[in-house]
Amino acid sequence: EASWAMAVDGSGNAYIAGATAGSIGGPKVGKSDAFLVKFSNDGSVLWARQLGSNTYDSCRGVTVDDFGNVYICGATQGDLGGPHVGEWDTFLAKYSEAGDLLWVRQLGTPETDWSHSVAVDALGNVCVTGNTAGSFAGPNAGDWDMFLAKFDKEGVLLWSRQIGTSDHDESKGVAVNASGQIFIAGRTKGVLADANAGEADCFLAKFDPDGTIVWSRQMGTERSDHGEALAVDCQGNVYMGGDTGGSLAGTSLGETDIFLMKFAAPS
Repeated sequence: EASWAMAVDGSGNAYIAGATAGSIGGPKVGKSDAFLVKFSNDGSVLWARQLGSNTYDSCRGVTVDDFGNVYICGATQGDLGGPHVGEWDTFLAKYSEAGDLLWVRQLGTPETDWSHSVAVDALGNVCVTGNTAGSFAGPNAGDWDMFLAKFDKEGVLLWSRQIGTSDHDESKGVAVNASGQIFIAGRTKGVLADANAGEADCFLAKFDPDGTIVWSRQMGTERSDHGEALAVDCQGNVYMGGDTGGSLAGTSLGETDIFLMKFAAPS
């Protein structure tokens, strides 16, 4: 088993999600299944759920809305929420506060598609970000591109966007502020916003609620730098965490260091 993501709700309950080759929250369906476990604030297991097809499935992101509904995202090689399209398809699933599966959505291209992070806005709309080797929401710019998709609370796809360079690009984190503005973070080996500084640079991009890109920022050293996670505070400030092989925000202490950046709330 591997746990890839966690979240905490307003009551202090905690959630972990990942992949299992066994039985965590139900009978094993395929070679590996996605799982979701809810814990009380004292660490007691409240419920566990397992979701899978007849082959490989994995969960990489989890979030909770203000009503206790839980959302997970990841990838599947089977028919999880629709017909399988490519090598790996991305999926999004919604559970109720009690752990009832409400819906599953599956999207993909003939190539490989992965979702890595999920966030929900104040209206219950759900934003998912990840990577695609195909034409997920537009022509592929080269190698891996990034995608951002927005669904309403019933799982209806509102829009999807694809951005990338001629090189390898990955989106690993997504966050939404109180105004519904969406931020994604990841890494690029190309020139996404500014000149590439090294092997891979970290990036941060902002989208309006309608999916229009507002700006993007690219930062890096002569080594590899990766944006891995995002969060937004109640004042709207944006935080990006990741790792760097160089001196991104101070003196490098080893082969790979971690970093945390804070960006001021949009005016």
